[in-house]
Amino acid sequence: LNYLFILFFKIFMSFKINQPLNILLVSCESQELLKRDRFPTEKQLYEALLKSREDYFFNEIDAQSEKDIWLDQYDGIIIGGSSSSALKEEKRMWNLRLLIRQAIAGDKPLLWVCFWSQIIAQTLGAKVFSGSVWEVGIVNIKLTEKGETDDLFSSLSKTMKVISAHEDNILWDESIWTVLAKNSYSDCQSFWIWEWIRGVQFHPEYSLKTLNQLENIIGLELTSPQEYDGEKIIDNFLKHFVYRKKYS
Repeated sequence: LNYLFILFFKIFMSFKINQPLNILLVSCESQELLKRDRFPTEKQLYEALLKSREDYFFNEIDAQSEKDIWLDQYDGIIIGGSSSSALKEEKRMWNLRLLIRQAIAGDKPLLWVCFWSQIIAQTLGAKVFSGSVWEVGIVNIKLTEKGETDDLFSSLSKTMKVISAHEDNILWDESIWTVLAKNSYSDCQSFWIWEWIRGVQFHPEYSLKTLNQLENIIGLELTSPQEYDGEKIIDNFLKHFVYRKKYS
């Protein structure tokens, strides 16, 4: 009887673990702007980034949506960037704050990207300001001592290349929260908040093609082909945060 129970349990767990993870993607960009510039949606960006894999399912919603969102069905959440400024209050910020409170209460793995990292940093007491220039292109960031041991950057070197595209910046007080990465442009390129939550100011979801498209839109010289580490960072979030939280 015990043998049959163990066998059934192993079969059940094998079936369960092989199910794709259900990830909620929250788009903070204006849908009108995306259509005008023919810019990829959040779902298109992540599906292109992980096109060789079938173990994740992405469901995208608009941050402007007023529909009720039931987080129980999702294994993890990624909140995307925006061309808007964190210094300008908008309705979607209130919608997202409610979503984030629900995610924290439900102990959901959560990754903030760019724009929303600045919003949450502002909420937590850090100062957000408009930089003198945009940080756009493939840039170097350096991990802090804490960042070197954080699972978000597992198997990555202490200094790495990422795609960046932002003007607002965070003036961070390290006595409040833990900084994981920084560079000459920003003292806070990535930060740690609670066990399952991370924020980055750069864009790990962007491809070089997407970056060049953005540079075209804002009239900058196109970045030439280079190696960068965005895909590995997203893979680490899904593997070490979403997957581990669901099956630990």
